[in-house]
Amino acid sequence: MEPADKSWQQELEERMLQIDPRNLNGVIDTDPQRAREQGCFGTIYKGIYNNRKVCVKVVGGFSRSFEHLIREMRVWCQLTHPHIVQLYGWISYIKEDFRPSLVSNWCDGGNVRGFLERHPNADRRALIYGIAHGVEYLHSEDVVHGDITPANVVMNGNIPQLCDFGTSFLIWDTTTRPGPTVVGYGMVLRYTAPEVTVGESGSTKESDVWGFGCTAMEILRNEQPYSTTTILVDMHNPAALAQSKPPFTPPSTQTEKTLAPCLEFNPKNRIDMGTVIVSLNG
Repeated sequence: MEPADKSWQQELEERMLQIDPRNLNGVIDTDPQRAREQGCFGTIYKGIYNNRKVCVKVVGGFSRSFEHLIREMRVWCQLTHPHIVQLYGWISYIKEDFRPSLVSNWCDGGNVRGFLERHPNADRRALIYGIAHGVEYLHSEDVVHGDITPANVVMNGNIPQLCDFGTSFLIWDTTTRPGPTVVGYGMVLRYTAPEVTVGESGSTKESDVWGFGCTAMEILRNEQPYSTTTILVDMHNPAALAQSKPPFTPPSTQTEKTLAPCLEFNPKNRIDMGTVIVSLNG
């Protein structure tokens, strides 16, 4: 990353401080040479804070990435729940380099898909129930996650936690809303609600319910949405969605039947997360 103007760096730090006063500069030990994974807007590193491992999410060196971080901070810093990855604060420097980063709890279990590969006999219904509680909490706080997929559910021991709030926003706070929805390539498209995929709507609570339904069904069946159709490439899925092709074959178990209303093509017909929890608990 090219050196930024000092006054610009200070301005960004001041903005971060106004959003979240938990400045952890100088108390996070991390190795910038060891990345866990890389995404569109940054890289994940392992750090140490108070003698325990933490996740350090470092944004890329572009103004767009910094604005992305600011939006994510505004949403994430207000969230506290057992099924939500906990934000501890932020840092602006790593090894004397200006690298604005968000610091959260570290989840040794990786994402839920990898966890189930290692623990195929895990209680899948319990995992789904925990994820449902996390989504329901977000919606009770008027937060839309915007990207609910198995990759964005990580395991803290046996507890599933929602992560990655880069596309999340507060319904009542327009400053947290991302730009126009862009449906990209890759697996995420498989979990995107039809109305979002074909451009009829941006992300909503209802589209979160669809993403949850797809994620929950994958946990139960060990298969991705649309895996049984003739559509082999994710970028072709919008055509399938426009033709109302279902992401899974008809439900066969009681739990699958409980989840079926999450995958109604008309968002007005989808159940809310509170009803999902009641139904799963029945």
